[in-house]
Amino acid sequence: MDMSVIMRYGDDKTEKLCLEVEDYWARVDESDGFDVEGIQVPPGGTPLIHYDCHLPNSRHPDPVLVKLYASAGLHRYNMLEGTNFKLVDVMKFNKLMMHLSPFYITLLAQDPVSRSQQTFQVQVDEHCLSTMDLTVLIARPKAVSTNESVLAPQSFSVEESPEWPSDFNDGKRFYRVKESELRNNDWISLYLQLVLVSHDRMRISDSDLSKLKIVEAVIETKDDMLPPNERLLNAKTAIVYITFKGFTKCRIGDEHTERNTIVRRIFDEDTGHLSIKGELIGEYKLGGDFDPGCYFNSPAILEARRICQGLPPQPF
Repeated sequence: MDMSVIMRYGDDKTEKLCLEVEDYWARVDESDGFDVEGIQVPPGGTPLIHYDCHLPNSRHPDPVLVKLYASAGLHRYNMLEGTNFKLVDVMKFNKLMMHLSPFYITLLAQDPVSRSQQTFQVQVDEHCLSTMDLTVLIARPKAVSTNESVLAPQSFSVEESPEWPSDFNDGKRFYRVKESELRNNDWISLYLQLVLVSHDRMRISDSDLSKLKIVEAVIETKDDMLPPNERLLNAKTAIVYITFKGFTKCRIGDEHTERNTIVRRIFDEDTGHLSIKGELIGEYKLGGDFDPGCYFNSPAILEARRICQGLPPQPF
């Protein structure tokens, strides 16, 4: 329940406002945050903002990042279910009107073999600004209730961040991914894209991501009993070392410069949460020049403010 605005009202209105806020979040919780259209927002409240991606000329914050979060949810579902669903379309999503927020995404996905399509719901929580540090808490077909816990775990501590190894010669510890395996395991490319867009979500486009080229990917796991191919495909907890080039929005070097990134994923068997954290190695943070004024005065955020105030959308 959001009680952040209660104290700005006099005592005679406090009880009524408390009940309205409580009722709002109870109705939001009925759909786990995914279906909030039509729910009346209490005066002065801080609601989930709804974005319909199919509306003509619709605009919303972080369009590239939202698609990547949707794919991360499908990645978590595919890991658990042994499926291979691919993102077709982001239909809608809800988020708080703040830079760090949970994202409640409804998407359409397709099985590339059967060509059948299914609607999914994905919840992704962010833990840190300008850094890839996220948790996928829910990833399920829309009609399925999974009773998943939506309490996000703590993000990884700084001490747990691995360092880039001096070499990858230990075959029991590291597995070099073959080029054919890169094509069949596109979650590795997804991790790289998430690292870059999380660092600089305002400047990187789909076109920029399409130019990336993975030079080498190495996977480290703790599952020493698994042969290398099964270690790659089945390990739920792993560290991925990626060398890449083709990044045109760099602040150091150019698109021909080879860069390194480390991504760590941890799957919690008890909660079903998939936590992923990644960082660029040996470079300044790409988000270092993030301009809050530019972000919070963007057309999408200004439109969200109008919705909070009960005003109609601004005409284009």
